[in-house]
Amino acid sequence: ASCSRRSGGCSRPALDARQDLPLAYVLARVAGLGPFGVFFAITVGYSTLALVSAVLFRRGTWKLRQV
Repeated sequence: ASCSRRSGGCSRPALDARQDLPLAYVLARVAGLGPFGVFFAITVGYSTLALVSAVLFRRGTWKLRQV
């Protein structure tokens, strides 16, 4: 998920799955949770992505973009 010149670019960084990799490492290795830590980090990452996407959608500024 990245910003495209053809779509007019974007004003904020794209949200993607890379945010849960550091958390997965910390939970799996440092906290000693192993595979459960990885699956928990994926759940947290997707939940955060859903929450942020819902907030941005509810804001409605996407409707003002010229295509």
